[in-house]
Amino acid sequence: MVIRNTYFDTAYQIVEKLQETSISGRHAIILFRYALFAERQYQAVVETDESELLRHDMETKRKEVLDLDSLISSETKTDKQSSSYRKLSQDRRKAALLLDQDSQKYKSHVQKIYVFLRDSIRMFAGCLRLSDMYDDDVLTRLCSLWFRNFDDEQLQKYINASIANIPSRKFIFFAHQLTALLSTSLTNGDTQSQSTRTLHDLVLKLSREHPYHCLYQLHALRMGDGTEDGSTSERANARQQAAATVLNQVRGRTIEGSRLQTIEQICEAYIEWAVWAIPQPDPGSQNSGVPIPRAAKLVKLEAPNVPIPTIWTPVDPTCEYKNVVGIRRYASKYKTSGGVNLPKINDCYGTDGKIYRQVVCPSESMMSISHKRMTYHLSVQRSRRAARRR
Repeated sequence: MVIRNTYFDTAYQIVEKLQETSISGRHAIILFRYALFAERQYQAVVETDESELLRHDMETKRKEVLDLDSLISSETKTDKQSSSYRKLSQDRRKAALLLDQDSQKYKSHVQKIYVFLRDSIRMFAGCLRLSDMYDDDVLTRLCSLWFRNFDDEQLQKYINASIANIPSRKFIFFAHQLTALLSTSLTNGDTQSQSTRTLHDLVLKLSREHPYHCLYQLHALRMGDGTEDGSTSERANARQQAAATVLNQVRGRTIEGSRLQTIEQICEAYIEWAVWAIPQPDPGSQNSGVPIPRAAKLVKLEAPNVPIPTIWTPVDPTCEYKNVVGIRRYASKYKTSGGVNLPKINDCYGTDGKIYRQVVCPSESMMSISHKRMTYHLSVQRSRRAARRR
């Protein structure tokens, strides 16, 4: 604590006293080094057995005090002036004194853990707010500390305040993990935990400001795992409900709602085409391609203002996403790569004039659509029954 109080905290206070216009990205190095120091101290304390030993000593002494209380209570029924009663009372006072000392040691130890944990979270968050220099490393460390202590309600209030001013684009890398974590954010009756509110607000902000990096994950979560009888675990149900809540809030706004509607149309077209039953193609037709049925939504799909989901869309700090490579149309013919599932190979014409080849492949409960290194998985729960009716 001496190093923290003498050097790191002093340096941070100097930065904190600077005017907002005077603070620049170069000051982030102070916060970054402070955060690394605090994180190392936190890890060093947590990874030792000291916490468990101190807690064990405290609980042992507490049990001893309770046992002595019980013996003293039985002695009062006879003679309070007896030597045994005086001996028990003396032992009880000593045990209570030792219990108080052990409790103070354990409390001080826990406070030390929280001090370093909060310091690391606060400094990592400030570093992300001030600079883009350490985004990859800092974001991973910050989210690791957050997820590790996700059920600590007291700490969640601190995390909520720390990440409130961080640009949402910094969390795009963890969009999959953040949306999936919604499944663990269960509510207790009508009350909502602080961790649930913090996560919900961040995912909602990310969905509104960077929809093309987050809404596909939420759509897949809302659709569920595609089980035939609809029976899913409590966690899966919580995930679906949480994702549906966020999507409904996005849907209630004009611009974001319009984007979400288009994304849902794209997902529905992909899901339908993934499970579309097709006959075994003639080997001779693979060179020229097989016509896509006219009834398929994919052949009519146009979305010039929405990025092609299987190519990387650069993050737009302005959150406007005006210059994106959208879907102009799909080729009227497709090919298959053979095999049991007959993956369908389609050509998507982008608004940039280029052709992007995609592979749509169904599985037991998911659909994959791929282009080079990018793969999207979408639930096929709805469309599977429709495919059987065909």
